[in-house]
Amino acid sequence: MKLPRFSIDDETRRTIDETKNKAMQQADRAMRATDRLLQPRLVIPLFLAVLVLLLLASGVVIIQEHRKPTSSDPSGVSENLTAAQPDDGTAAVLQGNFLLVFADNNTGTLRMLAVLGVDSEGKSLHVSYVSPSDRVDVNNLNGSMQQHYDKGGATELSWAVGTYMDRTMDRYVIANNDRLINFCKNLGEHELLIEPGVQTEYDGISFVIKEGLQKLTSDTLCKYFGYCCKTLYTGGDGKVSELLEYLIGKLLSPENEPRFDRILAKLISEAATNISAMDLQSYSAVRTAFAADGAPVAVVNDGVFRPAEEN
Repeated sequence: MKLPRFSIDDETRRTIDETKNKAMQQADRAMRATDRLLQPRLVIPLFLAVLVLLLLASGVVIIQEHRKPTSSDPSGVSENLTAAQPDDGTAAVLQGNFLLVFADNNTGTLRMLAVLGVDSEGKSLHVSYVSPSDRVDVNNLNGSMQQHYDKGGATELSWAVGTYMDRTMDRYVIANNDRLINFCKNLGEHELLIEPGVQTEYDGISFVIKEGLQKLTSDTLCKYFGYCCKTLYTGGDGKVSELLEYLIGKLLSPENEPRFDRILAKLISEAATNISAMDLQSYSAVRTAFAADGAPVAVVNDGVFRPAEEN
């Protein structure tokens, strides 16, 4: 069967031809634009612009990675130090290093840099000290610990101390006199054996503590702590270690078991620290491990740290 033939009048034919011509003109203009874009004088600037953007983006990443401590590097600050809970149901295990820092209220001058090594499995606590004047090359600064703290705060200080000691500083706690007083108040009443007695001043305030077993207010205890820190790096590290042992023992004592979590929660809310709420959930188990046999907490004094090449 043949299909019927349709005729096209002249006006319709002219409309078809005009539409075809317009389409061809648009295609021609598009091809000319493409040719101009591919000319060397335009391709080169475009290529350079893209290259510059890529280099800038790479530079930002490199700078950020350089400044950020890593948990796998001894100089880094680990992302998480919580107590590992064994599968067999035994006590949780906490192993790592805590950087404990004592600084002046107003000036930010570092008075104590103590590294507390904790091993709850072996019920071991070791403390060593780094002087604020010790120098290390970290993050484009070859300077003292004080200079690193002034430049980058707690994170860079942790990085600097970790690099100097070739250890990872897993957690840090930085307290000034006011924060330390509050922490001591939360621990309860204080009774210490003072040998010898002291009559001196700290932070511009005179105070006297007689020799022997003395009951101290939190304020007087903190003045005594600050006074002992003055001789920390000139042979007084033993006395500071005794005070740290007392404060840690007080924190882990049976009398503070019911409020252990609250004491630490107050500490992390007031002090400059990277101890997290997640950490607190596991530290109670560690407290139980240390207090299980009823023996007093002992902190071994490893003295002022010196790198191997200086020994």
